[in-house]
Amino acid sequence: MELIIIFVLLPVSLSLSLPIYVKLGAVLLAVSYVLIVVAKTAMHAYGTAVLSNGLDEPSTESLFSRPFRKGGVSFPFMVLKRVLVLFSVFALISTLFVAIYLPSKLFIVVSQAPMMWIAIIFVYVLLSVLPQEGLYRVFFFRRYRSLFFGEQHVNKTKRLFAKENVIFVTVNALLFSLAHLFFFNIIVLLLTFCGGVLFASTYLQSYKYRSAYLIICIEHACYGLWLFTVGLGEMLAFPMPSD
Repeated sequence: MELIIIFVLLPVSLSLSLPIYVKLGAVLLAVSYVLIVVAKTAMHAYGTAVLSNGLDEPSTESLFSRPFRKGGVSFPFMVLKRVLVLFSVFALISTLFVAIYLPSKLFIVVSQAPMMWIAIIFVYVLLSVLPQEGLYRVFFFRRYRSLFFGEQHVNKTKRLFAKENVIFVTVNALLFSLAHLFFFNIIVLLLTFCGGVLFASTYLQSYKYRSAYLIICIEHACYGLWLFTVGLGEMLAFPMPSD
């Protein structure tokens, strides 16, 4: 029920013709609830560590952290490499698309409103990327993986394309796309679904690393800000100078 309320009913309500104060109230209520769950989980994890390990080794098994992998590297460089390669391909294709079909919009923000471009970078990362990835990847994965995998198998599925992983990533991507329903734009829904698959897959591959949240935030920010930079930001409600 919690999953349905937060990830289905709330996004749908934001697309309805409701008073703005009702929508803001619903969002604030949901955010408050998630923060309370995160805080309680972290306190429980710390208390468990105190009982089992002593005060010198508090547990990092909270909703927003993962321990460093024992006996290996502490940063998933191969995952980050894949992220950068895929993004480079996307950047090239999107640049060619805008240059051919929308030449007047190509890098219009950078050339005509550079200060706005810089300001939007910070606003977008702080108010959009960080909370979205915190909710749809970190919170969602830590909170609901057992619903799809079962408690005894939640950390045992290694292959990215294993059936359980494919189902889990697809559901996560569909709900992430649903969060953008208020745009009433089928292209946006398709793009955010593809983005959801990409971000969820990245998080799944780097899940055991403490830096997983950082990596998916970098990936999400790269794609969103690039669309804004290359000239397609209007589609995602970015403020754009007129051409």
